[in-house]
Formats: sequence, C-alpha cells, structure tokens
Amino acid sequence: MEISTINWELIGKKLTGEITEEEFREFQDWLNSSSNNQLLFQKITSIWEKSIAGNKFQSIDVEADLEKVKNELRTRQYGTYIQLENSSQRRSFLISKAFKVAASIIILLGLSIGATYYFKANEYMPYSSYVVNTPNGAKSNIILPDSTRIWLNSGSKITYEADFSKNRKVYLEGEAYFDVTKNPKNPFVVETSKLNITVLGTAFDVKAYSDENTIEATLVRGSVAISGKNYSKKAKRVLLEPNQKFTYYIDENKSLLSKEVDTQLYTAWKDNKLIFKNEEMKNLKTVLERWYGMDIEFIDPDLGNYHYTGTIENETINQVLEILKITMPIHYEITHRKVIIGLNN
Repeated sequence: MEISTINWELIGKKLTGEITEEEFREFQDWLNSSSNNQLLFQKITSIWEKSIAGNKFQSIDVEADLEKVKNELRTRQYGTYIQLENSSQRRSFLISKAFKVAASIIILLGLSIGATYYFKANEYMPYSSYVVNTPNGAKSNIILPDSTRIWLNSGSKITYEADFSKNRKVYLEGEAYFDVTKNPKNPFVVETSKLNITVLGTAFDVKAYSDENTIEATLVRGSVAISGKNYSKKAKRVLLEPNQKFTYYIDENKSLLSKEVDTQLYTAWKDNKLIFKNEEMKNLKTVLERWYGMDIEFIDPDLGNYHYTGTIENETINQVLEILKITMPIHYEITHRKVIIGLNN
C-alpha cells in the first residue's frame, strides 16, 4: 500500500486506544498488507510510547526519532473521543489527555490536526462519570487527574466519577494495569463485579472480564487490600505483598493467594508482550481473540488441552500461527476476521 493511502485517522485512534472494532479491522488489514506499513507504524508507536513514558512530550528528542519517517507523512485530520455519561444521558467530547500527546506527535510529523476540545466546566458538569472503552484488538493508556496511569487491555472498560479528585474510585470491566499516585489521605479504589481493591500508592494488575469465572489481582510493588463488594469492618480483608497474586473464583465463591509469582506473566501485555508458561490452548485462544480482535475456532476440541510456552511480541496473527505450527501439529485457515485451527491427521 502506498504512503498516499495511509489512513492517519485510524493510526491516531490506534495510538490513543480509542479505535472501534470495525476501525481496528480496517487498520489491521492495512498493517498486514505490507512490511513497510508495519515498519512505519512501529516507528510511530515508538515515538508515542516515549512520550507516554516521559509524561512530557518536550523531553523527547523529536528530531532524532522522526528523521526516518517525517518525509513519509501526509496531511489528514482526526479527533479522539472520550464518553461522559450519567444514568439518563450520554455525550461524546474531543477531550482525551492521551490524545493531546498524540496530537503533538502528529503535528511535529507535519500533519494537520482538526480537533476541538470541549473541556469547560459548564459543558461537562451535568455528566456524572467518564467512560473509556477499549475494543478487542486495541489498548489504551489513560492518565487520571491525580496523575495515576492506567493501561487498559483489549475488550476492557474503565469508569470514574466527575469528582474523581475527591473520590479516587474507578470501576473496571476487563483488565488493567495501574500505577497509582500515592495519597495517604485519599486511598485509590478499584471496583470490580465482586471485589474491591484499595491502595495508597502502588503498581498492580487487575483482570476482571465478565465472561470469565475468575477475578485476579497481581501486585508488582507497594501494597493493596482486597475485599468483597459487601465488605464490612468486621469482614476479613486480604493484604497483598509484592509478587503475590490473588485469584477469586466466582462460581465457587473461593479464593487463592499465590506467593512469589512471576509478575511479568500477568503484566507484560502493557509493554506489548504476551508471555505464556505452559498455558492451555483454550486459554491462549481467548487471549489471542482479544489481542488481535479476531474470532478463533478449534475444529478439534482436544486442541484446547494442548499447552504452549513462549513470548509473543509485535507479531501479526499470521506469524503467531506459524509459531504455533512449529510447536504443535496444527493447520489453520484465515477467512475474513476468523481463524479456524485444526489438528493434523
């Protein structure tokens, strides 16, 4: 695909993690159509990640980073949306903090930005909460008003109230990694369907997909307290220490505390890596469906009992399937947005 046909709007939305499932399919088709497209997007992604890591775009050596790509860029316009809602109304605004960084990148790349920011108090005060959705095949990086950073995994949603600075509480559906700004006077709370996780300042991962029977919390540093949704002062809370993982089994109403776990297995996704250690294929299937935004079907049910150990980093779905072919006796077929996998005869 020629440079002139690049859809910078889709690239911008992919960077900010606010791309829809339909847009992501279009983006993935463009990305897989050419190795040059993949190389170009990797370079732009590198610039984006540096800007996020530094939290200040001015600290980046822009000239060095853009030297190999700035002449390939074309003028486009795009905006990015975050949803504000209450129980009776919904409205979208062009307002994301992450987008401001992305916009800075694109501007320095020579692009024209046509974005309007509706961030006046009298315009958003009637709305009680902010909602950020990440569709399958995409990820988001969010910076909250208290400078807490959230990495939102595929197929996930974060909701927080308009008065967040006073009430540091978010509701999670799906998976997210949190790097929480410390504030002893105002604890940070992550609510899921069944559990609450309370922290002061720490880094941890929470996985709470609605279609899974488990809720998991993995602590990287600091400390967190985990309690049930109907927690009372008399009820027992579980305190996690670094490198510990808490798993709650919803249907069985039981929990398991795992000590000295390898946290990279549960947090590497935020760095665009998937690390698997003796993982059953039925679980790998679910992860890959979310990661690539595709449906995967096993022709042979026994395939779900096979195991895989390895790391996936920046590979396309085709490359991942070729890797799996090396480690197990399978064949596959990709039709539109569906992957069909079977065991060899």
